[in-house]
Amino acid sequence: MNKGKNKILAGKRLYIFLFFIAVLAGSGLFYYFYWMRTPQYAVKIVADAVSKHDTETFYKYVDVDSVLDGAYDDYFTVYFAEDPFMSKNPIKNFAAVLVKMAKPLAVSEMKKKVDYYVKTGNWQEENTGQDNNEAVVLTGKNSDITGLAAIKDMHFQKIKFTKKESDKAIVGLAFTEDGEKDETVINIKMEKQADGVWKVVSIDNMKEYAEKII
Repeated sequence: MNKGKNKILAGKRLYIFLFFIAVLAGSGLFYYFYWMRTPQYAVKIVADAVSKHDTETFYKYVDVDSVLDGAYDDYFTVYFAEDPFMSKNPIKNFAAVLVKMAKPLAVSEMKKKVDYYVKTGNWQEENTGQDNNEAVVLTGKNSDITGLAAIKDMHFQKIKFTKKESDKAIVGLAFTEDGEKDETVINIKMEKQADGVWKVVSIDNMKEYAEKII
C-alpha cells in the first residue's frame, strides 16, 4: 500500500517539475538560466566588471596569475626564436636563464598593471623608480614584456566563436585597433569551476599574437 502511495507522490512531483520547466521555457527564464552557465556569459561579466572597475568580480572570472604566467612563457619562447637580435645572439642561452629567474618579479609587475587598469580604466601606472627587472635589462624591452601596451588601443567587438567540450572551452574574442579595420582574434581558454562559473585561465594563441608584436 505504501509503495503505491510513494509511486503516486513521485509521479506528482515529476509532473510539477515538468510543468515548472515548461513555464520557465515559455517565459524565457529557462534560456536565461542556461545562458548564465555558459562561457559567453562569463565573457560578458568580465567585460562589465572592467567597465565598472569591479575588481572582485573580475578576479572571480579571470585567473590573472595563470593567464600572465602562461603569457610570459609563450612570449619569450617566440622572442628567443623570432627576434632578429636575439635568435642568433651568443648569449641567448644565458639570457633565457635570466628571463626564467626574472619571471616571478615580471609577472608580479604585470599583475599590478592589470589590477590598475581594472580599477581605473587606464594602463598608465605610477612610476616606481628604476626598473630592476633582469628580463627588461637583458632584452631591451620595457616592463610591458608580454604586450600589455600593445592592447591598450584595442577595442572588443564581438565573440567570434566558442568551442566547448565538457568543462573546458576556447572562446575567440575579436578586437580592432585604433585606425585599423582588420580584426585581431584573441583565443582565451576557459575552465568551468566547481561552482559553475566559467573562468579564464590562459590565452590559447599567445604565441601567434606574440609573433605580431615582437
